[in-house]
Amino acid sequence: MFKLMLVSFNHDTGEFADHEFNRFCREHSIVRIEKEFINSQGSIYYSFFIEYQARRIILSNLTVSMGLGNKNELQMGNKGLPVGNLTSQFFANIYA
Repeated sequence: MFKLMLVSFNHDTGEFADHEFNRFCREHSIVRIEKEFINSQGSIYYSFFIEYQARRIILSNLTVSMGLGNKNELQMGNKGLPVGNLTSQFFANIYA
């Protein structure tokens, strides 16, 4: 997928208004970015052409047994630490 973003320079603060750009980059898997500096009638910008892949989020509903030690108990991590006594909905696998 592709996105074109224009980031303006704020002369008062001396910074680029890059909050939206940074948020987008955090939330997507970026393949490549091409940038271009633009100076138009005294206004300064960076233009970004972004190739990215959307991140997939898998939601899971999980009910954990109330008793410890039975075969339905949730084991957590590679050490098999018991979670026990929980019922929750959570993000199970978030990956890029």
